[in-house]
Amino acid sequence: MYIVLKSLAKRCYTLAEGYLAAGEKKIAVRFLNLAKEYLALKYKSMIWKSWLKG
Repeated sequence: MYIVLKSLAKRCYTLAEGYLAAGEKKIAVRFLNLAKEYLALKYKSMIWKSWLKG
């Protein structure tokens, strides 16, 4: 699951770079926010997993 979330975040970041280069700032910001959310989910799930293990 962590690899999937990291991969999604990476793709969103790449798309954001492309849209920013094309001058589409609003769309780029949306993709950057998505990347941030995917990374947050990754780390939250890692914390929960370690917490459940004890």
